[in-house]
Amino acid sequence: ALVQVLNASPGDLRVRLLITGGDRFSIAQDLDLRAGESVNATFDVSDFEGGVLGAAVVCETDAFALDDFAYAVVPPHGPKRVLLVTPGNPLLEDALRSLPGVRLAVAAPDGYERAGKHDVVVFDRFAPAEPPALGALLLGPPVRKWLAGQSSTLTSPRITRWNEGHAVTNGIVWRNIRLDRAVLSSVPDMASDALVLARGSASGAVVTAGYSRARWIQVGFALQDYNFALQPDFPVFLGNALSWV
Repeated sequence: ALVQVLNASPGDLRVRLLITGGDRFSIAQDLDLRAGESVNATFDVSDFEGGVLGAAVVCETDAFALDDFAYAVVPPHGPKRVLLVTPGNPLLEDALRSLPGVRLAVAAPDGYERAGKHDVVVFDRFAPAEPPALGALLLGPPVRKWLAGQSSTLTSPRITRWNEGHAVTNGIVWRNIRLDRAVLSSVPDMASDALVLARGSASGAVVTAGYSRARWIQVGFALQDYNFALQPDFPVFLGNALSWV
């Protein structure tokens, strides 16, 4: 955190700078400032879990207390515990592990229920019968009642339209993705709780999102069915998806 302190008085001052956040986080440092001097001070606040972080200066001879305080909102920045459920996919595992702030664990589909506590789960060619209680990204999942309805598998479909205003699909050049095959979901634009994020050249949705017990994103193709993993947008998409769910 960068804090700038200005001594606007005509004389030299010693002040105490306090950095506080939540119920437990606190840092104090004394500063000597000449008349009219501005000092930039930096502090390691990585132990602060997130929320409103406050800075305050304390001085016995201060004449105007209203400018002695400043605040900033710090987003949660702890490691994101991600569980990858897959029958085996080293490429996807490496891609997830390389994302900043991700702590990855891997489990086979039959060990999913015993995998422990996580923040997000990525399902690779697998989906549980019931929606999980945590956010989920599903790549090439089988048909499940809690997901968007699925239609037939198409060979070499193209992605022609996508939602540029959504946090998941924004910043991705979807037209560069070449699909060997994909399962398109039969989700009308306004007749379902599912949100269409990307559509294919044939009727149906390629990428959908929704909410059951938690947010989920359904992608109608698996990693080996397309060239997405070779595109520079791929880690961007993974990061977007994990953040949104």
